[in-house]
Amino acid sequence: MKARIEFDKSLIILIIILIVAAGTILFLVRSTRTDSMTEMIENKKNINSAFLVHDGDRLIFTEIMFYSTETAKAALLDIPGETGVILEKLGKIDRIDKVYTRNNPEEYLKTVEKMIEQQVDYYFQIDLGDFIALVDLIGGLEMFIPNPVEIIDDDQTALLPSGSILLDGDKARTFITYTDPDEGDIEESGRREKIIQSLLKSFQEEGQLLTSDRMFHHIKRTLDTNADDSSLKTFIKEMENLDSGRIVFQRVLGVKRTVDDQILLFSHYDGNLLRETVRQTVTSLANIDVVSDDELNIVIEILNGTAVNGLAARTSQVFQSFGYDVAHIGNYDDNAIEKTYVIDRNGDISQAQRIASIIKCTQVKSMSDVPEGLDLPDTASGGEEIDLTIILGKDFDGRYCKE
Repeated sequence: MKARIEFDKSLIILIIILIVAAGTILFLVRSTRTDSMTEMIENKKNINSAFLVHDGDRLIFTEIMFYSTETAKAALLDIPGETGVILEKLGKIDRIDKVYTRNNPEEYLKTVEKMIEQQVDYYFQIDLGDFIALVDLIGGLEMFIPNPVEIIDDDQTALLPSGSILLDGDKARTFITYTDPDEGDIEESGRREKIIQSLLKSFQEEGQLLTSDRMFHHIKRTLDTNADDSSLKTFIKEMENLDSGRIVFQRVLGVKRTVDDQILLFSHYDGNLLRETVRQTVTSLANIDVVSDDELNIVIEILNGTAVNGLAARTSQVFQSFGYDVAHIGNYDDNAIEKTYVIDRNGDISQAQRIASIIKCTQVKSMSDVPEGLDLPDTASGGEEIDLTIILGKDFDGRYCKE
């Protein structure tokens, strides 16, 4: 009987030792394990993230951020909810946001991934009420509003002063949700992109504070994300490196058509231009030479010298994907130009040649060498001085000049 008791005690001690050893190994594994976000950064992989703001089951907006861990540069792609896509489960063409449900954002993001042909690594989903709380938690969002907003009717009240202001949570909600019938699609999507840009700027400036134990607990409560706590902290800290003032803004450009009594936006060229633009964006963000400060300071205008409606606007998106700011788009006086021309107006023909290579244009000229019959004003329609003018001809297919 005594031997059995001693055996039982030995067995218990052995079990305790094994439990302690297993616990120690588990602790060491967890403490040394690298989160997935850190691995992507260490391996210099691009990080694609989705910012989804919703009000219950209604998706308010989607912003896809493409971020290069090599250059710390980023681009935002606004995807309007009315974008028309083929919904295979429904067996019809409908709005892309019809796929969205707050409890299953992955299915919606799969549709987005298919449309842009890029994987979305992480999503940050936030309810409108939590968005207000998040903005107040980080001390507000800095925003420049060029014109005052004064809308008071039965459905909404939107009062925002012009100039550089600090939006609290309620005003930030107003900024992204108000509707103005006189506002164009570009201005509307620009508001959404600017609010995310301002949020990322807050991460950039206050990353250390926001990832402290006291603050991070509250930040995490406002977000629904597929990133674990370590990855979320890593993301916020990585945003300290972000060049937030130079984020490239993009949007889905296309034509609107009525389908089943609703107006849908269809991307140009069956979505091929959007996919090509996104591919170029991802490549150019990681290319330090393409997005160098000297070249990005150039003032570009694009004039449509063809009868193809909207060609200049679509082409501007191509150059924006490389980080350039297109100051002016419009129609040339003649809509039967045969060849596309890139015309240098500031004396740097080599710079014009580099920009022309983006669309494979071989007709690069200086102002003193402009072909007879091509007349150019000294300034853009808004009075701004132009460094480079692109006149699109019939040889341009929306992406490249053909031989």
